[in-house]
Amino acid sequence: MIKRNQKLIRILNYLTDAFLIFISYYLAVYLKYIIIDGRVETWAASRIFTLFIICYSLLLPAAYYAFRVYAQRRFSDEAGEYFNIILVNLTGTLITATAFYVLRVTEFSRVALFLFFLISSALVILKHFVGRRIILHYRNLGYNVQHVVIIGNGKHAQHYVEDIGKEKRLGIQIDGYVSAVMKNGLGNCLGSYEDLEEILQRWNPDEIVIALEPHELNWMEDIIAIAGKEGMHVSLIPFYNDYIPPHPEIDSFGRTRLINLRATPMDSVFGAFVKRAADIFLSSLMLVLLSPLMLITALGVKLSSPGPVLFRQQRVGKDKKIFSMLKFRSMRVNAEENTAWSKNEDPRKTKFGSFIRKYSIDELPQL
Repeated sequence: MIKRNQKLIRILNYLTDAFLIFISYYLAVYLKYIIIDGRVETWAASRIFTLFIICYSLLLPAAYYAFRVYAQRRFSDEAGEYFNIILVNLTGTLITATAFYVLRVTEFSRVALFLFFLISSALVILKHFVGRRIILHYRNLGYNVQHVVIIGNGKHAQHYVEDIGKEKRLGIQIDGYVSAVMKNGLGNCLGSYEDLEEILQRWNPDEIVIALEPHELNWMEDIIAIAGKEGMHVSLIPFYNDYIPPHPEIDSFGRTRLINLRATPMDSVFGAFVKRAADIFLSSLMLVLLSPLMLITALGVKLSSPGPVLFRQQRVGKDKKIFSMLKFRSMRVNAEENTAWSKNEDPRKTKFGSFIRKYSIDELPQL
């Protein structure tokens, strides 16, 4: 039942997000051309973009799906979800602005495009925020609760019980555990592995969580077979759980499954493109906004002690390539040439240097 509801919620999320993005376009056009410019005739002319915005409104939620915005909300990170929405919207805006520039589309204002980005991001995030609060409210009333049976009684089973106990918002109720022997702290012991089929039929949980210890792995095949027979959703906590990163990448070939412990979203071409596009846009924006502060800081560095305004430091970057990192100089000339690192209480620092370090202003040239 819950699995069907999750599919329905994903579809509703997709459609409502697409609708909000579509509406945001007209709000942005109305705000820019009617309210700000007072050019009523442009409102009619802008309708030639209707086909484009329909396609755009359908494609952007697909990108949300790729960035796991519609992932199961019980375990998804709320702040990460909102960040991904902004990231996808920003990328879509940059791609659209580039396409308009290349195709010499002059009918649509860049200001309107920026307003479209702000409005669509705000509306979609607000909808997801309200949606989460509604679901949380009903979970507190006892609805949308996922019933779970744990298979195993080891360390990781104990950690799972403790973590679920701390996260009431997840709406997960542990009905009990199945193991060869009883163990305190795990709740209700429902029986042993030999009785698993009968236990699942009696309790009918939404999901079973397998948390077997290494010496119990001989039960794995039977447990998965029984769960499949009963139509149960199965999750697995491997006994090497402590070594797996939060978001591992799994490669599969033949009978082999490889868990990449160092995988990052930047490994994909799309992820790298989004990251780079966001870097360029955000750093350019911050440089403009913070330019008065950076100018004042540069003058302060110059007046506090003789020497260059910027300090270069060699760092190891992507693909182990060496690059020069820029900072506002906070120490006297030649003092930092012998030692790359400094302490909080360092006599080499100037008074102004201590101030900009305290508030991380010296880091701004990295933009």
